[in-house]
Amino acid sequence: MAAMVGIPYHTVVLAAAVPSLLFYWGLLVQADAYAAKVGMKGLPKEEIPSLMGVIKKAWPLLAVLFFLIYGLVVMQLEYTTPYYATVMLLVLSFTNREIMLTPKKFVDSLFVSGKVITITLNILVPAGMVISAIEITGVGAAFASGVLGVGGGSLFMIMILGVMACYVMGMAGLIISAYIFLAVTMAPAMIAAGGLNDVAVHLFIMYYVLIAFITPPVAPAAFIASAVAGSKPLQTGLTCMRLGIVLYFVPFFFVFNPALILQGPLFETIYLIIFCLVGILILAGGLEGYLLWVGKLNIWSRPLLVISGFLIAFPQIPTTIIGVLIGGLVIAILMRKKGSKAEEPLTSDTLP
Repeated sequence: MAAMVGIPYHTVVLAAAVPSLLFYWGLLVQADAYAAKVGMKGLPKEEIPSLMGVIKKAWPLLAVLFFLIYGLVVMQLEYTTPYYATVMLLVLSFTNREIMLTPKKFVDSLFVSGKVITITLNILVPAGMVISAIEITGVGAAFASGVLGVGGGSLFMIMILGVMACYVMGMAGLIISAYIFLAVTMAPAMIAAGGLNDVAVHLFIMYYVLIAFITPPVAPAAFIASAVAGSKPLQTGLTCMRLGIVLYFVPFFFVFNPALILQGPLFETIYLIIFCLVGILILAGGLEGYLLWVGKLNIWSRPLLVISGFLIAFPQIPTTIIGVLIGGLVIAILMRKKGSKAEEPLTSDTLP
């Protein structure tokens, strides 16, 4: 993506940071709401591994990870940092007997590295040929003009067509090839139709190419997870969609407001993140049927809270205000009912 857009790698990493934060926040609050709803409890304190003990064992790996992030993002040494990190890992491995590089581990690492390099080349070489074919034959320009024609000049329709194209190509599992093709063909059409931010459009394409991995009917990641868990494949895919709900709408958010990918004023980014976190919390509660500080939700309140959460998270002030009003009213009614039930005197009819 950095090469396609013509920007430094660290810019792409920082741009993807906020959407990643929102995605993992959505996973966390949904898992927590489900656990609270069914009465699940955490591990006893004595069974929880010691944080310092884990850090003591894994500090060489953590040190290399932090160095890698620092070199890529801060020092902007995209091409040399991985080599320095590799040497650092080899040296630090001798500080811990559990991860020390023995001759057998060295041979195994060479085998794994060669396998990764081979797989990478198998992806890059066909992808390069695809790009060349698109540029030489004029398919890219024809595809872009076709999308603009079908979309009728409407940015929203063009984006919907883009989502469909991303999903269909993502189902084949050729993530890199699908992204490159759509980045060459679809991205210019979207940018031309609405004057959108380049980084936002390319991240939009990348996100929607990847959702095919958790979206039925193909959903390869969900089907693999179902085999491991011994669950039903389709049901697992639908559960993945619910847990990954943030992935389905956040790309639209940062396309319409690039501040969510750190491409705007810092103050705007901060308050948008706060509204998104609150909105996702309320939306997750509606999906799971349990909301923090409120408890289990009534059937009628759940769809209203889902709508409210979405509107609060949407990066436009009018929709956020409407979402706050809807969510506030629903939560106030639920809290009032909860309070009145708690204050209800015990009688012969209410005694267990």
